[in-house]
Amino acid sequence: MTQIVLRLVFLFCALMGATAPQAGPWARGAGNVFASISHDAGLDHDPTGWHSIYLEYGLSDATTALFDIGSDGDHKRDLLAILQRQFPLSDDWGVASWQIGLGARSQNGDTSPLIKLGANWGRGYSTHWAAPLPRSGWISAEAALFASSYITYEAQMDDDLLRYTQYLVLELQGKLDLTAGLTLSDRLKWINQLQLFKADETPLSADLSSTLAFGLGTTPLTLETGVITPVAGGGQTRAKLALWISF
Repeated sequence: MTQIVLRLVFLFCALMGATAPQAGPWARGAGNVFASISHDAGLDHDPTGWHSIYLEYGLSDATTALFDIGSDGDHKRDLLAILQRQFPLSDDWGVASWQIGLGARSQNGDTSPLIKLGANWGRGYSTHWAAPLPRSGWISAEAALFASSYITYEAQMDDDLLRYTQYLVLELQGKLDLTAGLTLSDRLKWINQLQLFKADETPLSADLSSTLAFGLGTTPLTLETGVITPVAGGGQTRAKLALWISF
């Protein structure tokens, strides 16, 4: 029964949808490093996109430090330092982890604290799909809640004078990522993702993405490229390009 469920989840993610193989729920391992630089840009009317620098460092066999810097190149910049702790599940259920992060968000000239709380789950699998020999892969799910704040102003007339009152507004954002990856060869991976995002007073948005990750010769570098397609909440189709390394 477990194998049937796993195959259905993988098939759903593969058909529906990409990020570099970041830690997910798995610990990076003591002393191990993963780093990536990525950019996605619109293919339609607006070429702007999201740029990010991402780093993982294994503090122990169960604890990983993560650093995530992202920007849209104009109005919004995020900086997060995250601590992730893995805890084992039974062999049939894979691994899980929790995350807590603290950083800052700069948006439209205002800077405020940024907090992340997250939980991940994942497990590896093997399949004979499209190959005579078993292929290995992984499926994972990440749920995260982000909390930040911004300043807004309200104008009021008082004795013929226009007065402005300043308010500090708490902003909550939720995100759910469902990812399926498949190792096609020693230096080629197919990665698919369904990403759901919900912010205060905005409709739910959903993106489907699919990328291929190519190992660059005998180097530890990997090039990832693919397409991100919005399916809810508006937006435009975007191309993604990333370069990552692990050692």
